[in-house]
Amino acid sequence: MLFRCHVGASNILQFEFMLNLNLLPPQERQNLAYVFRTRAVAAVGGGVAALLIVFLVLLFPTIVRLVLDEREARRSLEIERQSQVRTGVVKDAEAVRQANRLAETAARHIAGGSAPLFEELFRIIPDPVRLDVIRLAAQDRALALEGFSPTRRDLLELVRALEAHPRVASVTSPVANLIRETDIRFFISAKLK
Repeated sequence: MLFRCHVGASNILQFEFMLNLNLLPPQERQNLAYVFRTRAVAAVGGGVAALLIVFLVLLFPTIVRLVLDEREARRSLEIERQSQVRTGVVKDAEAVRQANRLAETAARHIAGGSAPLFEELFRIIPDPVRLDVIRLAAQDRALALEGFSPTRRDLLELVRALEAHPRVASVTSPVANLIRETDIRFFISAKLK
């Protein structure tokens, strides 16, 4: 490609390109174009290959370090697990998990309305009566009470108070509760509404 420069009267540069000045026959032009394309592809391919090699050389130490760190982390984790077993931390963790399960159950009962029921139950129990066990089966809507009553009259007062409670549908007190006059160990079951 040749450039010719003319400076005119108005001092403006004008370039004329002399294009298509190729004296080769058409077959040679095609071969020359093929050679140029081949060299361009080889240059781009060589550049990409060189970049890949550089990245691999730079990344290789990082990859090796990551593999070694992973092995070391696994080994230290195993040592930590063995240490926890030896010191009894695993048993303590299981006790904490069990306490959390109990707390979640209590929270569900409180949210489900069991806490107000227990508060009302403690309000209607006569003073000399002592409850030892309270069981609530939420699915069956059943309540079981076990405890001690100093007299039969106090026990019957408890049964009447339960029957009169608006959230209790029915109360069952076995005959065995009424055999003794004093110092009665009782069991009462109730169905909730």
